[in-house]
Amino acid sequence: MTHSINVCKMISIGMIFVIMLMGCANDPAPAPVPAPSPQENSEEIPVNTNVLGLQIENTPRGMRLTFDDIPADTTTVYINMYENKHDGRQWSDVFGIVLGPKLDEIKQTKYVLCPFVKKDQSYEISVQLSRNNEIIGGSEVIKTTPSQDATYVSNNIELQLNTEQTSVTLSPEPEFSASVEFDELKYEYILLFFPDESSSSSTGIYSGNDLTCTFIPDTTNLIEENAPEMKGTFPAHAVALCNIKNEGVLWKLCTAKTEEFELTL
Repeated sequence: MTHSINVCKMISIGMIFVIMLMGCANDPAPAPVPAPSPQENSEEIPVNTNVLGLQIENTPRGMRLTFDDIPADTTTVYINMYENKHDGRQWSDVFGIVLGPKLDEIKQTKYVLCPFVKKDQSYEISVQLSRNNEIIGGSEVIKTTPSQDATYVSNNIELQLNTEQTSVTLSPEPEFSASVEFDELKYEYILLFFPDESSSSSTGIYSGNDLTCTFIPDTTNLIEENAPEMKGTFPAHAVALCNIKNEGVLWKLCTAKTEEFELTL
């Protein structure tokens, strides 16, 4: 079966990672979530950090993100949260996507609630605005530490790479400290590899409800087909995400990642 793939080169530390999805094995490739296009140079994404006036308040239900204003022509809001330190060479720990009716609502209410935080865990948070996949504004990184738990993964999870380094298995299934509503496609697996010290590339390798995904040789063949300039052996790791819906927002939670391994293209 033929699949399509998009390889994203990520250089700017301040950018939000783009999630590009492909099918794994014989599963059909789902439609990708709309996201801003990555830059192909080392410049920071130009954003107007005066647009949002972002403020963060810790509440018993999670972090409340309040905005001074969201421009009327905004089509998507991206919320990017890192535990401890914002790092462009790793997947964000909590990633929120706001669009459609929920975006229309927050243009009026001026706030979003993120329930996926842990007590005494420090976070660095940024928000970006998109108009039809073009970044038009954003916020500076804000640091905060919740004083109480909201909803979080409550069990220890590993993403295990098999001996041949061709598949990953999420074990065990994630459990949460409170009831959550999973998206129709419960899990995503992302392959990250690092062509050099200043950049990383990623591709989605599976989106669905299975705990195991075989990604080689399909993924490497498609990377070679769509990005033939990427040749060599690179450090890499795979990441497992949970897709959860909460009050009209799609949240992608990084639940586990593999140890670093070598990916040969």
